[in-house]
Amino acid sequence: MQAVADATRKFVTIEVGGRGKQSDGGTFIASTLYKLIEKNKYEILMPKRLPNSDVSAPYVLVGDEAYPLMHYLMRPYPERVLNNERKCFNIRLSTARQTIECAFGILTSKWRILLKPIETDRKNALSIIKAACILHNVIMDLNGDLDLDVQRVLSNPPIYENRHRSLGVNNNPSRRAKHVRIKFTNYFWEQYQRL
Repeated sequence: MQAVADATRKFVTIEVGGRGKQSDGGTFIASTLYKLIEKNKYEILMPKRLPNSDVSAPYVLVGDEAYPLMHYLMRPYPERVLNNERKCFNIRLSTARQTIECAFGILTSKWRILLKPIETDRKNALSIIKAACILHNVIMDLNGDLDLDVQRVLSNPPIYENRHRSLGVNNNPSRRAKHVRIKFTNYFWEQYQRL
């Protein structure tokens, strides 16, 4: 399963049924979401001014190092090219990524069937996963952070560092993608300097 979650840890889009051995980045490139975004058929909000600045930046998805860098998908800088500004960006990106990690943690905490292979046919397994995600969103709407499973996950957020390496994903980002990441890098560094 691959998913996008919003700031309230609710799933905005999910895709289930990918190959288990495929990298996260490869799964994303094969996804319906990727195809829709690339064809401009998935509505992404217009750029917005970042807090406490005059910098306007686009809305972006946040991924780990297994994902490709795209103008709408930010990934961390590789360790071999880090300086202080880039380290700051990576820390902020990792913090933002905790939202989806917590969403998955809450989902699996509440529906433990998702922690192991689901012993049914493929069609039923996909339906079970989709139903769990819908129920997850309903519970988040009703109880939010007051839910016991949510409190448990938030007090000890899951960390999924380096789970998948980038395999077979073109990692030659466009100039536009690099420009967006630099814009966020500079913004985060300026905000850090003000502290």
